[in-house]
Amino acid sequence: MVTKLQADTPPSSAGGAFVTLVTGYDNQSISLNGQAWHESVLLLPDAAPLPAPCPQFKDLTSKILRGIRTTQPQLLIVGTGRRGALLRPELAAALMGRSLEDEFADEASALAPVGVESMDTQAACRTYNLLVTEGRRVAALFFLGESEPHEQLA
Repeated sequence: MVTKLQADTPPSSAGGAFVTLVTGYDNQSISLNGQAWHESVLLLPDAAPLPAPCPQFKDLTSKILRGIRTTQPQLLIVGTGRRGALLRPELAAALMGRSLEDEFADEASALAPVGVESMDTQAACRTYNLLVTEGRRVAALFFLGESEPHEQLA
């Protein structure tokens, strides 16, 4: 059963810009502005949806998160799959700072830290919609299916 969140025609954000909204979801798909995606998806501020840079939460790396940081969101929402899971501390740290080996080092040194919240994908969809319609610069990584977390929440 697909849970419908919003009308299929997305509104503008509080700042008046067109936004991508999650209009529905189930365990096998996410609908973005009425278009079904059957794979994990990455949403960046001011950009069209993209296939996620990795298919499952367990495959998420610091390099991927540092790349997301260069798009300068205020917050990254990670939908970990059917169950909520926590990011490993070194992954969350990738959104806060940089390493000397980082290929984005020059760019990242001038960037503000990015907050991160991880939760099950259905909760992440609702949270993302709320924040983006408030006009916040939010990025989201929505993973489908079962979570194989770095750290499982009880």
